Formats: sequence, C-alpha cells, structure tokens
Amino acid sequence: MNDQNKRILLEICVDNPDAAFAAIEGGADRLELNSALRLGGLTPSLGLIQQIRGASKIPLMIMIRPRPGGFAYSDREFLLMQRDCQIALEHGADGIVFGVLSPDGSLDVDRCQTMIQQIRPAQAVLHRAFDVVPDPLIVIQQAIDLGFDRILTSGQCFTVEEGIKNITSWIKSHGDKIEFLPGGGIRISNARMIIDQIGCNQIHASLRSFWRDSSLDQRPQLRFTSFSDSGEEFVDTVDAEAVKQFKEKILY
Repeated sequence: MNDQNKRILLEICVDNPDAAFAAIEGGADRLELNSALRLGGLTPSLGLIQQIRGASKIPLMIMIRPRPGGFAYSDREFLLMQRDCQIALEHGADGIVFGVLSPDGSLDVDRCQTMIQQIRPAQAVLHRAFDVVPDPLIVIQQAIDLGFDRILTSGQCFTVEEGIKNITSWIKSHGDKIEFLPGGGIRISNARMIIDQIGCNQIHASLRSFWRDSSLDQRPQLRFTSFSDSGEEFVDTVDAEAVKQFKEKILY
C-alpha cells in the first residue's frame, strides 16, 4: 500500500441535493445517497435519485433502509425495501446499500439473498448493520458467500479510528474476497493516519457542515420531532471546498 501512485477512492454520504452537488463539485468519487442522515440514513426519495442521476454520471449507491432503529424488519417493511430497491435500480442506481438482521442480531441470510438476487448486476453493499452483529467473522464469510461486493464498517466501534485493528485484521484475512469500506468519524484530521494504518484504498465520509435556517426564529420553542433538542434550525450540507481539501489530504 506504499505505492505512490495509489489513489484513494472517496465516497461521500449525502441526504439532500445541495449536499450532493457540493460533494460532486468537490471531487467525490462516489456518492451514498440517503435521506435523514441524522437518523443514521434512510431510503432517499425518488425525486432526489432522479435529480442527481440526471445531472451527473458519478456512481450512486442508494441506501435502502425503511425506518430508523434496528435492522430486523417486519414482512411489510421488507416488501417496502424490495420495492424501493426496484425503483432505485430502474432510475439509475449503480448499487444498493442495505442490511437485514434477525432479532438476535445475526445476519438474516435468506432476506439478504433475496435482496442481492434482485440487485444484480448492480453492486450490493452491506451497511453498518454489520457493526452490531455478535460474530463479525461469521458474517464476513456469509457476506462473501451471498455475493456482497463490499462491507461498510467502523470496525464494530464508535468510530473507525477506534476500530482500526479490527478492520486491518479483516482486510488481511478476507480482503481478497470482499471489499471493506471504512466509515464512521473520518475527518481531515485523521484520514491520513487511518489510511496508512489500515492500508485501505477507499474511505467513506460525510464531511458535513451546517447552515442555519432562520424560518423557525419566530417560534423557537416549537419542535417537529420527538427529540427535545433536535437542532431543527440547522440544515446538513457539504462544503465543496472541504471535499477538495480532503481529497488533497488523502491522496498519495
């Protein structure tokens, strides 16, 4: 991984059109398209998929997650995931990001297989549901057998920086069979260290910043979510210049 010509692929996760276009302008190599990143990322709207796909050829990975919370879904929720997956693929998705677990936290192999069969020939990515499974080595092998292309992971830790040893170990033991995409708490200040220590060739980051929407100022005591301190006046975005600087920082 010391090849001076080695290029690090930068995937940016976004949940609105302004953030997506800023990431593209800044030079992102791939987008993970969501809604509601503050809830961990949910399925984006068809309109958002169409807007980005119609304006850019950048690879689009579409999150399919019907609700916040855990990853064990009801039959109706799973049917919705399948329908949303079909719609995303019909409108230009290059890949689908998803994860389905059983109530005990293990990978729901049957449902993941059903999704992957639907996704092909597009890419299938196991998202950070992986980070809560009780035995990651079992799930890595299951993901390989199922045909997942990639696992997005923080190393089963709160951040990638804390999970460096785990991710490094998994890449050494299984990296020739499946891709590992480190994601979670990657910033300009720690990206170079993470890349050098893990030896990865791609990373996932949000590089989020915020702008303040003053339309709520007349009634600041009101809230429109169940969270008492949700910061609803702040809107997530991405700074194109920050993406450019980030790429300069992480490229060999």
